[in-house]
Amino acid sequence: MRTFSKLATIFSRLPTREKLFVVVLSVVFLTSLTQYFVLRDRLNVKDSDDYFIEGMVGNIHYLNPIFADYNDADRDVDELIFSGLIRYDPIAKNFFPDLAESIDRSSDDKKITITLRPNITWHDGTPLTVDDVLYTYRDIIQSPGFKNPVLRSAFDGVQIEASGTSKIIFTLPRPNSYFISELTVGILPKHILGDTSVSDFEKSPFNKNPIGTGPYKVVQTKLASSGDSISLKEYENYYGEHPTIQNLKIVTFANESGLIAEIDALDSISKIHPDSDIAKKAEESQKFNVSSYHLNQFTALYLNSDNQFLGDKKIRKAISLSINKNELTNSTQNRIDTILFENKANDERFMYDTTKADTLFSEAGYNKNDQGNRYSSKGERVILPLVSLDKVGTELPTLIAAQLAQEGIEVPIRIVSEEEFTNLVNSREYSLLLMRQGLGYNRDVYPLFHSSQAQDLSQQDNASTDNASGTDQTQDTNTNNGTPGLNFANFRSFRTDGLTEAIRKADVPQDKDKLLAELSEILADENAVIFISTPQYLYAINKSIAPFPVSALDFHSDRFTVLTNLARQQAK
Repeated sequence: MRTFSKLATIFSRLPTREKLFVVVLSVVFLTSLTQYFVLRDRLNVKDSDDYFIEGMVGNIHYLNPIFADYNDADRDVDELIFSGLIRYDPIAKNFFPDLAESIDRSSDDKKITITLRPNITWHDGTPLTVDDVLYTYRDIIQSPGFKNPVLRSAFDGVQIEASGTSKIIFTLPRPNSYFISELTVGILPKHILGDTSVSDFEKSPFNKNPIGTGPYKVVQTKLASSGDSISLKEYENYYGEHPTIQNLKIVTFANESGLIAEIDALDSISKIHPDSDIAKKAEESQKFNVSSYHLNQFTALYLNSDNQFLGDKKIRKAISLSINKNELTNSTQNRIDTILFENKANDERFMYDTTKADTLFSEAGYNKNDQGNRYSSKGERVILPLVSLDKVGTELPTLIAAQLAQEGIEVPIRIVSEEEFTNLVNSREYSLLLMRQGLGYNRDVYPLFHSSQAQDLSQQDNASTDNASGTDQTQDTNTNNGTPGLNFANFRSFRTDGLTEAIRKADVPQDKDKLLAELSEILADENAVIFISTPQYLYAINKSIAPFPVSALDFHSDRFTVLTNLARQQAK
């Protein structure tokens, strides 16, 4: 402070012209200093002439396949760096061996034997072994401390063991034709991560500089507040068909304006929202072909059937009739009404009809008072707390709460972080749960609607105890390490149990589709879940490459398989 006072005194004694000179010089200095820090933090995109550069809005958190479910940008890069035992081809829409050389099933469909390809190496030259596979699935994913409950539940009750130096045997507690899709998760290197505890995985430096067995290896990682840049190079010893694009750079931007500023340096832009400024710029540009696609993902409102109010089927129906889905969707989403992603806006079961809703509420004994608030015959106000993940945003929960408020129902909204969300879901501390989720490659609905995946099954009437569906009663034991499964509605029915089990056993796609249609009818009748929308996106690709030919993807990351094929076709 004393030094500053002396400088101020000196400045005050200077002639006017010299004061002006000092002020101008200070402004120039501060401006230059600011530009230095801005440019130092800015992504250096335009110096990458030898790279195919794809840009997106977002951030990269973990370059680790076991956490890929949390962030699309992470999954994008993981898809290129890591390999699973099985790979999914979004063009053929089928599964094929990847690290696996062969796949054998037992006659009862409970045992899957994988034989590894020979001579596979990690990007650091270390050979891949069965120990890496056991480490990934058994030591990490099946660990009680593993923090990805969706992935952990997929391997619940599965026995995993090695046979010799090249075979891994998965023994399932029951037949599950979808299980093969779980083996697409990338394998991790035990020789690098073996001494890292599961609880410390999120903090591991490996997540920023990973080593995989996939078609690309990491050359450089730059993480900045303005965005991230991951430079990838074709792995020369990759065991599979080599990609045509040898050098690939994935660049993320913190916001739309950041991407637009660098749009001329990009060769492709992914995950574009149709109503965004990026979409407008890309469509106006002479550089890009722009195509649309939707994901195998959906947003849904789950009604907790254990709630005294929502346990009444008539009330759930009234809630459904009170939701105006057309007001909840926009140009970035497609309305859906069923688990099959069907838009049935003209089906009276899914129409917005407050008159019918009010009738059902009244028949169930819940009427509005003079202030328009709905009460039970005992004078209890109808209050249904809604929980939603912060990534969903506040607009959709607010709209839903406003629509139900018009029917006299108070809906307190609770927007929470991932950790708090997981705790609330596990304890089922909600009446309404707003979820944005994907079915993944397997489209397995068992975790969502089977009674064994509901809360506290041992204390409830077991819907399958009657064995009306003729299924094995041992399947109804919830073994998710003391926590409930993914039946967020806590809905229990021997009809849904029988169908979800049958869907898992069915091998013929047409049979699965027929069973899913039957399940969809039951869900429409019971209204334990209200399906709202599926997201719509645009993908811009340099016109030197053929237009994107696929209109539906399971994950955004699947676009890279398609993009490689497009590049290969162009090369011809």
